[in-house]
Amino acid sequence: MNKITFLFSAAILLSGATAFGQITTGNEKARFTKFPVGFTTHKADAWLSKYDSVYVWLFDTNTESWYTQAHDKEVNFVYDANANVLSYTDITFNGTTWVNSYNIAQTFNANNKILSQTSQSWNGSAWVNSGNAVWSYDGSGNNTLFVSQSWSGSAWTNSNQTIYSFTASNLDTNTLDQTWSGSAWTNVQLQRNMFDANKNDTSSIVYSWSGSAWTNSQWQEKSYNSLNKASSIIDYNWSGSAWQNGNYYLYLYDGHNNLGTFMQQSWTGSAWQNGRIQTCTYDVNNNNVNTLEMDWIGSAWVNSQFWTSTYNANNQQTSLLNQVWASNQWYNFQILKWGYDANYMKQYTTIVDYDYYTHRQHDGDSTYYYHIDVLGINNLNANNDNVKVYPNPSNGRFTIEWKAVQEKTRFAVYNSLGQEVKNFELNGLNNGVDMSGSPSGIYLYRVISPKGEIISTGKIDLEK
Repeated sequence: MNKITFLFSAAILLSGATAFGQITTGNEKARFTKFPVGFTTHKADAWLSKYDSVYVWLFDTNTESWYTQAHDKEVNFVYDANANVLSYTDITFNGTTWVNSYNIAQTFNANNKILSQTSQSWNGSAWVNSGNAVWSYDGSGNNTLFVSQSWSGSAWTNSNQTIYSFTASNLDTNTLDQTWSGSAWTNVQLQRNMFDANKNDTSSIVYSWSGSAWTNSQWQEKSYNSLNKASSIIDYNWSGSAWQNGNYYLYLYDGHNNLGTFMQQSWTGSAWQNGRIQTCTYDVNNNNVNTLEMDWIGSAWVNSQFWTSTYNANNQQTSLLNQVWASNQWYNFQILKWGYDANYMKQYTTIVDYDYYTHRQHDGDSTYYYHIDVLGINNLNANNDNVKVYPNPSNGRFTIEWKAVQEKTRFAVYNSLGQEVKNFELNGLNNGVDMSGSPSGIYLYRVISPKGEIISTGKIDLEK
């Protein structure tokens, strides 16, 4: 694997995000990666960081090695005061030089929720509008509307929209998908959800628009155990006159509430028939280390796929190997690897695909993320038991309750850029702070001893 041998400034460190993109755009390369049921990667949020640039390398199938020249990169990241990405540019290496590919611009509301995202493509001499997306929210911060648009050459034209409805308890009861006919929005699909007293979605019905009325399409029923974990799901399909069984999913958990077994069955018309089963094992830290998938072949379970995961001492996932069963043995299908820096942030992600027939590496990409560390927010050398900040969230005025009284102990507050906005000496057990003149956002604080040691750290959520 290769990596850039220079840094953009002394403050820039290698960091990482998944190759699937921490920053999502419609222009990213699509990859097929199959994960076992319930798979999640372990992400560390120990540091608030800003990307400076992102580099991607491709795998050379002829030499079975990584190209020495990066394939594309994302640069020119611009942030607002709350560390939201306002814009960045993707450029591609054409064999001799770097050329523009696409550009992304975004806006956010006062609560740091995205309002719009506009993409532009490079036509060789200028940026041309490509796609646009708009989000709307209710007073509780629920996303109530999403609209996608395309560029006609002179104006934005509607493409699709999704309307979300919520209860007073912020449960999403209805999701309506519509498409633009050229003059009006036309219904496509409607999903209605029902919930139990524990706010678990117990039933979902999907309707399709016939042109004049809603018709049944799919129905799903869920049940939960005493810990509100899904225990079973049944899918039904509409035959035109009645609901018919589709698939049945069973979830079993171990003593630590980890998913131990997942089984899928399909309806033959008269009985449930086994389809596939996944069995998971975990280490002492409840990290999923192995998952075996087997398929039902007439009368017996037969090996199908196997996943193996490794973790570092901080329980961050470092690899995921996916193997397939063929000719009575396991063959590599795909492997993902993650690396981390000293601040627990990902340095890189590597994906390698293997040819099913030759069992040799035939494809892959490797992504390095260069970032600027702003300020640590979790997992620092801190004892938060001695400090309470309330109310939190706050409208700008809050109280610091300091249990371990020590003269000349200071309280410092930083914004998302790492800039110090407050620094004062704690006076007694309770201290009032007024930040009503500061903009809304996440602020970080440090309690600093007279010797300069960090005694405690935490976050302040300022909402106006």
